[in-house]
Amino acid sequence: MTLRDPITGQLRTRAVVGEGCDVTVVATGTADAPVQAANPNLRLMGYSIGESNTPTGADAQATLRHGTSVAGPELVLVELIADDAETVWFGPNGIKTPNGIFLERPSGETTAVVFHEIVP
Repeated sequence: MTLRDPITGQLRTRAVVGEGCDVTVVATGTADAPVQAANPNLRLMGYSIGESNTPTGADAQATLRHGTSVAGPELVLVELIADDAETVWFGPNGIKTPNGIFLERPSGETTAVVFHEIVP
């Protein structure tokens, strides 16, 4: 399936998000943000994170953490150059994250889309 990337605006071929998977769009910016509250059956299924400092562009970092604050252990560190984006899918089982999912933005400005699922 070909879709327009919500971060870069480019056309890309993407996998279809699995049935039952939820999507959280984290507002563009530099501030840290909670993604999903703790749930014993929560799984991180994937993400799409892009550098979004327009019009100049700049390097950026984003860290997805297991928990509800920057104190949680690091799950994923994304380092981006100007106008770059990274999309990763961990399906079909994802990564267990019962303590929640948190987005830390140590530097730069990013837009993030996080895919997660509550499994039965």
